[in-house]
Amino acid sequence: MNFCEKDKAFEEALRNLLIKHGNLHERVIKLRHELDMVQKALETDLSSIAKVEWLRAGDSNSAYFHRMVKARLSRIRIDSVAGLDNVINEGTNVPQAFVNHYVSFLEVEGAATPLNGEGLFTKHIDHGKAKMMS
Repeated sequence: MNFCEKDKAFEEALRNLLIKHGNLHERVIKLRHELDMVQKALETDLSSIAKVEWLRAGDSNSAYFHRMVKARLSRIRIDSVAGLDNVINEGTNVPQAFVNHYVSFLEVEGAATPLNGEGLFTKHIDHGKAKMMS
């Protein structure tokens, strides 16, 4: 078998392989999409199951349910915060410390430089298509 015959046989085998398996890139994209969908569904199912069991425990044991609600709320509560002058604010002073921080932060005037939009957006939509979108 000479080189040309081997080359022709190789091309035919390669063509048959491509026909048999199709476009691999498209298949990979499709399978990744399917995997994402399955993972989202599984995550949602596990979350729903946990929530149902938690609510069922709450329904069967009201004291337990309310204790768990209080525990969750206490984990996300901010008990104390250091103010602008490094004074610790606790209890009812915590919300006012946040307000004072943002008031002092937002009241400061600063110099703003104009944004140069040249080359900022590389892709543009035709005006006709843009009007159809609105």
